[in-house]
Amino acid sequence: MPETFSQSLIDQLEPMFYADPTYGNALRIYLSALGDELFQTVQDWSSDTDANQPGWSILVDASRVPDEAIAYLAQFVGVIVTKGMSYADQRTQLIGLANWKRGTVAAIQAAPLPFLTGSQTVIVKERFPDPYSLEVMTYANETTDQAKVLAAILSEKPAGLVLTYVVFSGQKAFTMRSSALRGTPPDTLRLAI
Repeated sequence: MPETFSQSLIDQLEPMFYADPTYGNALRIYLSALGDELFQTVQDWSSDTDANQPGWSILVDASRVPDEAIAYLAQFVGVIVTKGMSYADQRTQLIGLANWKRGTVAAIQAAPLPFLTGSQTVIVKERFPDPYSLEVMTYANETTDQAKVLAAILSEKPAGLVLTYVVFSGQKAFTMRSSALRGTPPDTLRLAI
């Protein structure tokens, strides 16, 4: 195991410890506190690894970046990680590079998923009602916070398009066949044929 930063400080200043026991080991306590609390993280992140990976490379490798530095690395690749999400979800956002796919239907559908429950249904209708418009729909029983869902959708919306966001309860005609008339939520439409 590599030596800690505070222990390397103590080793380098060993000649200074000749009278330290008479003063209650004050210098040793000071150097231990200084190294462990302030500089150990810098030492860990900047040191070369045992696998010959250069120092600081941990901060630019999405698979190895420490949880506390995910937002730091996200700045380099142009991703805005969502605060309040778990580190695993933030790492998924970072690796997914959502901003490189910004404006695509897949990105618009994926953006609100962390804020939806159930089957997380997001329906995107392009060129509706005209070529410069876009309609995005989510189910009311799956949408817990409409403001967060709308903000996530707007973060992926292409510039110049008019967005209509609809939260609806029930089923639309084009989704009835694929859902096999599922009617478990109390606000869904049931058809009798």
